[in-house]
Amino acid sequence: MHQATDNLFKLLHNLLEWTLMQSGSASIVQKDIMLSDMIAQNVEAVKVRSELKGISINNMVTDTIHASADEKIVNSVLLNLLSNAVKFTKQKKQLQSALMK
Repeated sequence: MHQATDNLFKLLHNLLEWTLMQSGSASIVQKDIMLSDMIAQNVEAVKVRSELKGISINNMVTDTIHASADEKIVNSVLLNLLSNAVKFTKQKKQLQSALMK
C-alpha cells in the first residue's frame, strides 16, 4: 500500500511539473544527470500498475549512463513513455487469447 501511494504521488508530481512546463512557468535547467538511475526509478513507479495487468517490465539498462539534460523534462518523458506502454498494452490474458485465435 505504501509503495502504491508513493508511486501515485510521483505520478501526480510529474503531472504537475508537466503542466508547469506546458504553460511556460518552468525554466529549463540543464545539468548532469544519471539517466540509468532515472530509468530504474520510473520503471519502479509503473511496476505496480503493470503487474496488475499481468505485464512484466524488464529494465535492461545495465551500464551507468550519464547525460546532460533537464532532469524534470527527461523524467517526465520517461514516465509518460512507460505509463503509456502499460496503459496501451493488453492484459496478459487478453494477449494470450488473441494469440490462440
